[in-house]
Amino acid sequence: MAGFCLMIYSITVFEKHAKHSSTCLLVSSFFVQMLAVFNEVYGSLHYVAAVPHFLTLSLTAIIYWYEKKSKFAITTFLAVMFTWFLYSIGTFNMGIAVPETMSKLVLLWIMWSGIKILLKKES
Repeated sequence: MAGFCLMIYSITVFEKHAKHSSTCLLVSSFFVQMLAVFNEVYGSLHYVAAVPHFLTLSLTAIIYWYEKKSKFAITTFLAVMFTWFLYSIGTFNMGIAVPETMSKLVLLWIMWSGIKILLKKES
């Protein structure tokens, strides 16, 4: 359901706000739907859907930062990359769920962009 809602947002309101970012977000939302279909039970298929999702979601943050000069988007991107770096050097003794969960921080700026768009319409 999250992938579907993200897809609708990216092709409607968000596209008018940030055209290039919305295209990238649309691709990412497709991979969210693939993650729902191919959960952890599917093993490598889940990995094949997860990696492009996280990459395109991060790429969306970079494009949004460039397109809208959003410090919030680039800050969340850098925080997520730092978490993945800590995971890759073995700082976390837990599984991959920690950096995956932290990767969802990128969604904060997407929600913030929606709030900003909503507040502009009400003004």
